[in-house]
Amino acid sequence: MSGEVPQGWTLTRLRGLLAESEEPGSTGLTADKLTVKLYGKGVLAKHDRVPGSVNTRYFRRRSGQFIYSRLDFLNGAFGIIPPELDGRESTADLPAFDILPTADPAWLLYFVSRPDFYERHGSAAIGSRKARRISPDELLALELFLPPLPEQRKIAAILSSVDEAIQATRRVIDQTRRVKEGLLQDLLTRGLPGHHTRFKMTEIGEIPEGWEVRSLGQVLESLDHLRVPVKSTDRAETKGTVPYYGASGIIDWVNESLFNETLLLLGEDGANLLTRSSPIAFVISGPAWVNNHAHVYRSKGRVMLDFAAHWIESQSLEPWVTGSAQPKLNGKAAARIPMPVPPLLEQKGVCDVISGLDGNIECEGEKRRSLDAIKSGLLQDLLTGKVRVTFDKRNRSV
Repeated sequence: MSGEVPQGWTLTRLRGLLAESEEPGSTGLTADKLTVKLYGKGVLAKHDRVPGSVNTRYFRRRSGQFIYSRLDFLNGAFGIIPPELDGRESTADLPAFDILPTADPAWLLYFVSRPDFYERHGSAAIGSRKARRISPDELLALELFLPPLPEQRKIAAILSSVDEAIQATRRVIDQTRRVKEGLLQDLLTRGLPGHHTRFKMTEIGEIPEGWEVRSLGQVLESLDHLRVPVKSTDRAETKGTVPYYGASGIIDWVNESLFNETLLLLGEDGANLLTRSSPIAFVISGPAWVNNHAHVYRSKGRVMLDFAAHWIESQSLEPWVTGSAQPKLNGKAAARIPMPVPPLLEQKGVCDVISGLDGNIECEGEKRRSLDAIKSGLLQDLLTGKVRVTFDKRNRSV
């Protein structure tokens, strides 16, 4: 291992921190199995639909052991076995190790889960590019700079506090998204709370008296005839500041625009029409270029584009999508999609409520991204000794 050893640290190998555990277990027919997630995301129970082979040898794993995947070493498949998985089993492809008193388990997991660590040691892996493995002997031979145990604990405590803050922001985001999902259908079909007492049944369900149901084609003007796709090679020669949109958002930048107004884009093709892993309907404003994978709409004045986008995002488009290998929502089908049309003032009120929730989600998302960047910097600085922490040499961190 290259580099100068930080003062007070020692150059060692992982075999000074880990001892392989090979407690005999069951066979593939009866073993209660566990597995390791990629990129340091933890250890979890594995539930196979089909039992394993009676000839496959399993080993019993214990709570607090370090475990990794020989095949996915280069993808950061490391973890500490939690108490609830004590006694579960894995094959030799997922070796487990008792952590010796020289290492703090949390510090060790932070150290090995850094891409800088597992990618740098990829040359030790055996096999082809698609199936490179690293054996326990090779893992244990890897060198590292080891801080004193109290310093390890202080480093782990600092990183854990950042992780706790990151988890807190994720919980707020998840909770706000659940609130939004719970409110969305009511807001879009029943209006603002307390505003309506009389409702009528329509093809999209109950809506307030005074609302209408119209198709997208009746309230939106299609501008699809103005779309122009540009090859990636041509885009590379015309880089600029104008966003180039595809089915789910910006995919590139160009130096000219086809549109320069507020418009609604709706994905025309791709699996995302059904899986909804990213937005399919979104509003854009200002100079833009749109390819032929997104429908382009202008409001005819009876509906706010934000309201239309929220409605489309809340609905399953399966009845209007054709194709399975390559799902497609053609223009004629999209024009038939029904939607509620409240008075414009009420549309604005509904959009304001949803926008407020979206703003809270984005604010927490920005906070999480900032914390992720802070953690990334701390991982590099604290785990390499570039930045040192103070601690009580009597084994109490300060």
